[in-house]
This record gives sequence, C-alpha cells and structure tokens, in this order.
Amino acid sequence: LGDVYAKLQRPVLARQAFHKALKLEPEFPGAYLALSMLEKSLGDKEKAAEYLEKAKEVAPKNPAVLYQEAIAAKHKEKPENLDTIEEVLTDEEREMKRNQRANLHYAAAKIYDDLDQMDDAFRHFKEGRKFLYSPYNSKRRRWQIDAYKEFFNKEFFEARREVGFESAKPVFVFGMPRSGTTLTEQIVGRHPKAVGAGELTYFHSEMVKLRGEAKVTPDFFKNILAMDPKAFRRAGKGYLSLLESIGGKAARVVDKMPHNFENLWMMALLFPSASFIHLNRNPIDNCISIYTTPLRDGHNYAISQKDLGEYFCMYRELMDHWAEVLPVNIRQQSYEALGEDQERESRALIDHVGLPWDDACLEFYKGDRQVTTFSIDQVRRPIYKSSVNRWKRYESQVGELVEALGPYGPTPD
Repeated sequence: LGDVYAKLQRPVLARQAFHKALKLEPEFPGAYLALSMLEKSLGDKEKAAEYLEKAKEVAPKNPAVLYQEAIAAKHKEKPENLDTIEEVLTDEEREMKRNQRANLHYAAAKIYDDLDQMDDAFRHFKEGRKFLYSPYNSKRRRWQIDAYKEFFNKEFFEARREVGFESAKPVFVFGMPRSGTTLTEQIVGRHPKAVGAGELTYFHSEMVKLRGEAKVTPDFFKNILAMDPKAFRRAGKGYLSLLESIGGKAARVVDKMPHNFENLWMMALLFPSASFIHLNRNPIDNCISIYTTPLRDGHNYAISQKDLGEYFCMYRELMDHWAEVLPVNIRQQSYEALGEDQERESRALIDHVGLPWDDACLEFYKGDRQVTTFSIDQVRRPIYKSSVNRWKRYESQVGELVEALGPYGPTPD
C-alpha cells in the first residue's frame, strides 16, 4: 500500500503505511528501504540515510540494500561493502531473483566506476544486463520505425486537424531517458503557474488499447484508421481530466515522459496548442548514461552497446520525421546548453510554454515535489557540468557503442 501511495505522489499516506508495516515486522528491510527512497524523493537526504542504515543493520547482505548503499555515496577508496557484494555474487548456494543479481552487479559496477577501475566496472555492467533485460529484437524495431514514417505523413494529420482541443495546459517533455527531461520538468514546474506531474503513462495506455498486445503490428495502424472524431475527443477529454486532477487551476501541467516521443502523433493531433519540448543530449554521453543505469525491462534495447547505439539512431530518425510532418512547434532543448547558460535557456523554456518569467525557475532544486526518477539526486542540487563529455572516461570500453552510433558518434578532437 505504501508503494502505491508513493507512486501516486501521496507521501504522507505512503509514510504511514510503511510505518505500519514495520510495526507488523520490525526487521523488514523492504520497509526501511522504501522509507529511505521516499525521503530521498522528497529531498530529505539525512532521513533517507538513517533509514538506509537501519535496513543495513537488519539485512547487511540484502541485494537491494547493498545496491542503495553503493549508489548513495561517491567512493574515493574501496568500501567494505564491495567485498560483501562480490561474496554474495559468488555464493553459488544462495538463491536470488534475477533483478537481485542485477542489482548486485550494478552496485559493484558503480563502485568500480567511482574508483576509476573501468575494466572491472564494465565487466559488471555487462554481466548485470543479462539478469536485467529480456532479449531485444532490433529487426522488429526497424520495421516499426519504417511503418511509422510511411503511415504518419502530412496527409494523415491534415485529414484529422479538426479533432484537437484548444487547451494550452499540457507541457510535453520528452526525449531519450537520461537526456535532461527531469531537469526540464523541474525548471518549468517551479513556476507559480505550473505544476510538474512527473511521468504520466496516459498516452502509453492509449497505445496499448490500439495495439491490443505488447508490440506494434499492422493491426495497430488499422485500429488508428478506424478511430472517428468521437474516439479522439474521448481520449483528449480523458487526458485533460487527468491534468485537472493533478494540477487543479494551474495554467500549465508538465508531463515528463521520455518515450512519449513515440506517441507524438496522437499528442499533436489532440493538443496542437500545447507546448512540446524535446531534450537533446550529446548522443554518446546520453547512451553511456543509459548503459550504466539499471532501467526497467521496457528499456531492453540497452541490453548491449550495439543494440543501444542502433536504437538511438532509429530514435533520431523518427524525431527527424516528426519535425517534418507534425503540425506543432517542437522546441529542441539542448541539455548541454542548460549547463552553459542556465538563465538564458530557462527563460527561453518559460517563454516557449507561454508564461511570464519568474526567478523561482532558476532554483528548481528547491522544489518540494516528490521526484521518483533516476535523476532524483541530480535535480536536488544546482546545475553541474560534470556529466558533459563524460564518455571520455570510458573511451577504451565503448568502442562497440561508438561504432553503432555511426553518424551520431563522437568526432575526433
């Protein structure tokens, strides 16, 4: 119950549920970890550390505890828990779920990365993905991108231009994961007339209805052709009701869902007056950040450097297509530019969403709204530039990724 409340961004009720769980089972590490993550998502690092320490006391070899302990610190020398991680990983008699083993490998990789022992770090990154992701089908993805480009042409949008709503409330922020979408949401969401809604799954759910299964097939496009104006209006009204329940009377509500870049066809049709912001980051830096982060299985394109690089190229191909055919103005926001000139870029973002400037947008890290993405630590402190050109630290380990990125790979100095 606490997990559900946390996902619904109702932290008070989540906290109460976790404490009730601990009354029932005082040595339950999962409850302590959940409390640690909840406080971390709200920006209280001290409480988060206290609960993590309690989790460690009751379950020092728990994979989730070891993982959270590893990512909670920047290691300048070998920590004691690295030996524990290696010990648990090599214990053949210990039963572990796939995600637990993945967590341990990523924990070890994070520590070795901090210690600049890149060969060991990438050994664990590679091993961890075997337990994290299911097999990825690059040929299926290639078919999907080709089908999108053929089906969603200018004539498609012209024939359906009457189905849209006039509302300017939605602010759509999208791009590859780890590209700066959370940062952008926090900047806009700090405006007094805006609310950050986090990662809304509304359009993903609409696509699932149209697909009827997990993957895109020809039936997906047949079902789109069968949609009449009433069907589009129902979808639009449902989304506006969702924004109303989250943002109330706010003039803008920020929907930050990276992979909405696949769903732009419906978003653009329904809300031509909305604000669209596409985050761009140096491709090699973006891909390495994805590769070194344990994402959900839906991101199984990151199972190998080759698949990740090829997926990135197809993503950019799709974005180029959208730029040609979508009947909306998409702001191309550079992640690196935000770091170089925060105020200039922030002012441009606020202007793009149609709001007057407010200085609160420069102090995005002071927001008290719950943050639940992997960027949870980064958005609780001022903008930093250490992640720019991060790829050079891994240059000798990412040759396969560089090759797969092709024209989007790094250029020689």
